[in-house]
Amino acid sequence: MGERMNEIIITKIEWERIFLRIYINFSNGKQFGLFNDKKNRFIPIVPVTETCFEINTTCVFDRKFLDNGDWKFGYFKDEVFIPSLVSEEVAYQYDTLSRIFRYGKGRQYAYTVDFDVIPNEEDSKLYFVLRSYFVKANTSWKKRKYIEEGIYTHSLIKKCIFGLKCIVINLIYRFFCLFSRKKGKNILLMSETKPFINGNLLALDNKLKESKLNEYHITYSFRKTIGNNQSILNWIKVLAKLSKQDYVFIDDFAPIFNYLNLSKKTKLIQLWHAGAGFKAVGYCRFGKDGSPFPNSSVHKKYDFGIVGASELVKVFEEVWSIDKDSILPLGMARLDNYLTDEKREKVTAELYEKYPEFKGKKVILFAPTYRGTGQKNAHYDYDKLDLKRIYDFCKEEYIFAFKMHPFIVDLPPIPEEYKDRIYDLSAYHNINDLYYITEIMITDYSSSYYEFSLMKKPILFYTYDRSFYEISRGVYQSIKESAPGHVCDTFEELMSALENKDYELEKTLKYERDNFNNMDNKASERILNRILNIGGNK
Repeated sequence: MGERMNEIIITKIEWERIFLRIYINFSNGKQFGLFNDKKNRFIPIVPVTETCFEINTTCVFDRKFLDNGDWKFGYFKDEVFIPSLVSEEVAYQYDTLSRIFRYGKGRQYAYTVDFDVIPNEEDSKLYFVLRSYFVKANTSWKKRKYIEEGIYTHSLIKKCIFGLKCIVINLIYRFFCLFSRKKGKNILLMSETKPFINGNLLALDNKLKESKLNEYHITYSFRKTIGNNQSILNWIKVLAKLSKQDYVFIDDFAPIFNYLNLSKKTKLIQLWHAGAGFKAVGYCRFGKDGSPFPNSSVHKKYDFGIVGASELVKVFEEVWSIDKDSILPLGMARLDNYLTDEKREKVTAELYEKYPEFKGKKVILFAPTYRGTGQKNAHYDYDKLDLKRIYDFCKEEYIFAFKMHPFIVDLPPIPEEYKDRIYDLSAYHNINDLYYITEIMITDYSSSYYEFSLMKKPILFYTYDRSFYEISRGVYQSIKESAPGHVCDTFEELMSALENKDYELEKTLKYERDNFNNMDNKASERILNRILNIGGNK
């Protein structure tokens, strides 16, 4: 076919998880987008560069996926849509570019994106078509009959119960809303994963009180819902609180919003508890087991998401699958004053008072993430650790301390004879506090290394299941290539790194320089100014 002059030709198509990139030979400043003939609908796509267009397939327009149908890529000229051609190279490989993103229980649903090249015999040209379809599993494929999910009694009952919960919860909430007049001054600080306030929410609460914003009324709701049955009265109390709010701040996954649709007068703000890690979460792992639904995820309901730095906007655009304008790089509230001598000395003294046996020892903090698809089946394989070998290594110099992920119910089985050197600190409320007395961190795919890098101390990554985890669970970026420290794929490698002090510390120091160049202790202030519009900031 060849590339003809003045014809816009797609020269390359590539994927990066849920991101689809389309490259063309030139654009001449035209407004490109996806066009569906049958729906007569055009969706503009903002270019990354003059010749590269990036599509977040989970958030194409108005936070939604592409609807079912055939979509052409091109532009309008004199009210006529001009579809792009494809180069021969792309045309020959189009059938290798398809993607299937499976989701739902049993992964019985799938969102499919495939491509076709349509030849036009009149002008001997090849045109590009993207096909976007949501499909269901057909368990009786030999029969000429489509089978709906929920054909079995137990799944039908579960579907009915879930649907009934949604109806009842929203009716109760709407009833309370009838008697709640919002004046723009009611704030709820909320967590559905822990029964206490800490982290970003605590920092924001302190700033609200410090600022003496007396006209604002602050209420609180803290409970651990997953794995803990909540009484009807408890649900009603939470719904009553929510109905009165102008602003709801959360800092983690909040299951209640799977059921509840907030009033449009209430803003839901996600402060997210973690920085940047390797573990794929949210829509970053769409298509893998346990991934969110296309249109009903909690993440889709955030009015704003707060992240630590502008570099993280891209990360969380994928995680939450919301438009980038709703992701505000205002900083992490909990890191305000984190590096001040006053804070360090105060927290260190409190920790040594609580754990006097740690004083004078070098603490190794073991803080991995969980295995499993979520909170209900979260676990860790403690057999991958030889506690005797760790105990012998510690001698009188080190303390080895576990800090397991909050989702993990089964805590480390530490033999009684090892408890003078090996401790379980999983119940301690704030992992960031522990960093002040930690000499070496050991983690894996968790984002815990993000804040610890501020200490400029060694980080080891124990990734005994790295290949399996990267393929099955999914990661945002390659651990081997990106980890700010020594990556150890076996327990023997881990112990060798500890014994030989082979930490690759230069990687940690570079990571800290690259990611924390704007620590000004004013993140809480910026968040309140932007969300509450205090001082006229927008």
